[in-house]
Amino acid sequence: RWERRALVLMAALIGSLYGVSDEFHQSFIPGRFATLDDVVADMMGSIFGAAFASWFYVLKQDGRWSFRFMR
Repeated sequence: RWERRALVLMAALIGSLYGVSDEFHQSFIPGRFATLDDVVADMMGSIFGAAFASWFYVLKQDGRWSFRFMR
Protein backbone atom coordinates (compact mmCIF):
# COMPACT_ATOMS: atom_id res chain seq x y z
CA ARG A 1 0.00 0.00 0.00
CA TRP A 2 2.80 2.43 0.83
CA GLU A 3 4.56 1.52 -2.38
CA ARG A 4 1.49 2.56 -4.39
CA ARG A 5 1.33 5.86 -2.52
CA ALA A 6 5.00 6.48 -3.21
CA LEU A 7 4.45 5.74 -6.92
CA VAL A 8 1.48 8.13 -7.06
CA LEU A 9 3.52 10.82 -5.34
CA MET A 10 6.47 10.25 -7.67
CA ALA A 11 4.24 10.37 -10.77
CA ALA A 12 2.58 13.57 -9.54
CA LEU A 13 5.96 15.12 -8.77
CA ILE A 14 7.43 14.24 -12.16
CA GLY A 15 4.32 15.53 -13.93
CA SER A 16 4.43 18.73 -11.92
CA LEU A 17 8.10 19.30 -12.70
CA TYR A 18 7.39 18.73 -16.37
CA GLY A 19 4.60 21.33 -16.17
CA VAL A 20 6.95 23.83 -14.55
CA SER A 21 9.60 23.24 -17.22
CA ASP A 22 6.96 23.61 -19.94
CA GLU A 23 5.86 26.96 -18.54
CA PHE A 24 9.51 28.05 -18.33
CA HIS A 25 10.06 27.19 -21.98
CA GLN A 26 6.85 28.99 -22.97
CA SER A 27 8.26 32.20 -21.53
CA PHE A 28 10.81 32.26 -24.38
CA ILE A 29 8.20 32.04 -27.16
CA PRO A 30 6.94 35.40 -28.45
CA GLY A 31 3.26 35.93 -27.70
CA ARG A 32 3.14 33.22 -25.01
CA PHE A 33 3.39 33.75 -21.30
CA ALA A 34 4.22 31.57 -18.33
CA THR A 35 1.78 32.21 -15.50
CA LEU A 36 1.42 30.84 -12.01
CA ASP A 37 -2.15 29.83 -12.85
CA ASP A 38 -0.87 27.54 -15.61
CA VAL A 39 1.72 26.01 -13.28
CA VAL A 40 -0.97 25.29 -10.68
CA ALA A 41 -3.25 23.81 -13.35
CA ASP A 42 -0.42 21.56 -14.57
CA MET A 43 0.29 20.42 -11.01
CA MET A 44 -3.37 19.72 -10.24
CA GLY A 45 -3.69 17.74 -13.47
CA SER A 46 -0.64 15.67 -12.54
CA ILE A 47 -1.94 14.99 -9.03
CA PHE A 48 -5.45 14.05 -10.17
CA GLY A 49 -4.14 11.98 -13.07
CA ALA A 50 -1.80 9.98 -10.84
CA ALA A 51 -4.50 9.47 -8.20
CA PHE A 52 -7.07 8.38 -10.82
CA ALA A 53 -4.62 5.93 -12.38
CA SER A 54 -3.94 4.41 -8.96
CA TRP A 55 -7.66 4.20 -8.16
CA PHE A 56 -8.38 2.56 -11.52
CA TYR A 57 -5.56 0.05 -10.96
CA VAL A 58 -6.96 -0.90 -7.54
CA LEU A 59 -10.45 -1.41 -8.95
CA LYS A 60 -9.07 -3.57 -11.72
CA GLN A 61 -6.95 -5.66 -9.32
CA ASP A 62 -9.86 -6.19 -6.91
CA GLY A 63 -12.08 -7.36 -9.75
CA ARG A 64 -14.58 -4.55 -9.26
CA TRP A 65 -13.91 -3.24 -12.76
CA SER A 66 -14.54 -5.48 -15.68
CA PHE A 67 -14.11 -5.10 -19.39
CA ARG A 68 -16.80 -7.61 -20.33
CA PHE A 69 -18.50 -5.06 -22.56
CA MET A 70 -15.37 -4.90 -24.73
CA ARG A 71 -15.31 -8.63 -25.54
